[in-house]
Amino acid sequence: MPIIVQSLLTWSVVLVGAVFLLVVAAQYWPGSKATNERHRLIPLNDDR
Repeated sequence: MPIIVQSLLTWSVVLVGAVFLLVVAAQYWPGSKATNERHRLIPLNDDR
C-alpha cells in the first residue's frame, strides 16, 4: 500500500508541474499576445 501512495504523490507532482508549464507556455506563445493583452487591459479600461 505505501508504494501505491508514494507513486500517486510522485505522479501528482509531475502532473501539476506539467500543467504549470503548459500555462506558462500558453501565456508566452507568440500568437497569443494580442488576446492576452486585450484581457489584461480590461480592468484598466474601467478607470477611464
